[in-house]
Amino acid sequence: MVMLIASIISIVLLLISYLLIIIFGLRLKNNPYELMTSSPRWVKVTSHVFFVIGIVLASASFLNIEYPTAISLLVVGIFVALFGLAFLFFFTFQYEAIKGDSVFIRRFIRVKEIKIKDIAFINALYSGYVITCKDGSVFSISSRTQKVADFIKIVSERKKEGIAEPDSIDEATTEESSFSEVGKEIRNMIPAMQKNSRIMTVAMIVTLILVLSLLVVLSYVMSDELEWMVLLFFAVLVGVITLSLILLILPRMKKQYENDLNQNDEYLGKKYLLLSKDVKGAAKRRFKTKLKTCIPIACGMLAVAVFTGLISSFQKPVEKSDLILVSGKFEYVRYFNDDCAIGLKDDPVEYRISSIEIKELDKSFKKELKEGDTVYLYVDGTRENHSFEYQGKTAWNYAYVFKTDSKTYLSYEGYLRANARNTRIGFIICYVSSGATIIALGSIPFAYFKYKKDAKKERIEL
Repeated sequence: MVMLIASIISIVLLLISYLLIIIFGLRLKNNPYELMTSSPRWVKVTSHVFFVIGIVLASASFLNIEYPTAISLLVVGIFVALFGLAFLFFFTFQYEAIKGDSVFIRRFIRVKEIKIKDIAFINALYSGYVITCKDGSVFSISSRTQKVADFIKIVSERKKEGIAEPDSIDEATTEESSFSEVGKEIRNMIPAMQKNSRIMTVAMIVTLILVLSLLVVLSYVMSDELEWMVLLFFAVLVGVITLSLILLILPRMKKQYENDLNQNDEYLGKKYLLLSKDVKGAAKRRFKTKLKTCIPIACGMLAVAVFTGLISSFQKPVEKSDLILVSGKFEYVRYFNDDCAIGLKDDPVEYRISSIEIKELDKSFKKELKEGDTVYLYVDGTRENHSFEYQGKTAWNYAYVFKTDSKTYLSYEGYLRANARNTRIGFIICYVSSGATIIALGSIPFAYFKYKKDAKKERIEL
């Protein structure tokens, strides 16, 4: 019941959020601006696709509403849907607009109005444009943004119309001098940037190997079949592909840095303007970047902590008094989604032992049981069977005790141990996610104080 309520509430909240974004996004079309840019269509389509996939995964949890598979589907579905929603919101409500002698730039929920005369310069880079204001604030626009070329053209024309010729010459001289100063700083930073890129590459490779190895080990520990071999194959495949891509990127990065060192200071200052710590507004940009990183991580980890905590708290083992005996002639055994499924002759129900209890199951029954042997299974009498079709079976249910006249292959005590172990894992995930949330949120005040401290040291005015 807890899983059912959690699934319904999650899906309803996601759908409401999606609907609100769509509605307010449509309202943007009735804007008062002369021209307004928008994000590339493929970005929005990708966001919709991620959201739909997330909703489908979360909805699939209804199929196994009280079991680990449902938990995985729900958590993964919520994450994928939130990822899609976050990108849809960001790219729907991020725009640049023009009205009269003002430029309006929206990022997330804030709209900033900038007088065109207060724009110091517009710098074209390989990835787009950088608008630098006289107060030190800087805004970047991707070259793939729709109508960005028209936006830049209009702003540039109106800026020229509003500036006298002598001021224009003086300003150009100041810009060149400032860029050159920034370029000299960047030139000294490039060796460190090269070193850091190599360190980051090695760290990525080591992290990838550790994560893939952990997945393989966990699969091997928790699975009785050769499924871990399949995972090992895909892990190796993903590792080889990723490693190949990294090794292909490294020479290009090295060549790019070498090319940069051969350029003049003016070029370096323009290209790496946003990296300089001395330019006014740089500390603020770094602080905003940290906010954009910490807040999504904190929200995601908090969601994991809440869901795993609630599920682990309310997921109780089946009481022994609720178990009812089912007996019959052994027909077959198979594995379905990591569950051990047992079929009995002339019984339309397939009885499954959850993957959680697999480690407590005595696997010798596969050799010792013969077709037609009498087996005894205990199932939860308070639960209804799920509809399903397989070789004459029309329903399925979970079994918590499995034995014959001479041997017990899964005891009730073994089931309790497996359930307790699974609950501990859930709480561990909850505690780790809570810790990550606290760290992410706790780093924001420190980043803010550092931003204020670094802002006082900025000296270059562009």
